[in-house]
Amino acid sequence: MKKKETCQVKQETAAGNREKLSIHENESIRSNIEQLTIELSEQKKEFNHFILDEKQKRPSAHYLPSSQKAIVKKT
Repeated sequence: MKKKETCQVKQETAAGNREKLSIHENESIRSNIEQLTIELSEQKKEFNHFILDEKQKRPSAHYLPSSQKAIVKKT
């Protein structure tokens, strides 16, 4: 094989390796994004349940004497 052909083969091999690495990195990034999306969704559900629980614990101003209504924060 001539020197020029050898150089071309090495360049093509390097280009192929870069492409494989790029594909692998993209798949890894995509996988990380999917995992983070799942985790964020779970945290959002937990947060919404927490907020709902807190709202249910808070006394409603509608059932308090007028002297205490100013104490209860409106949401």
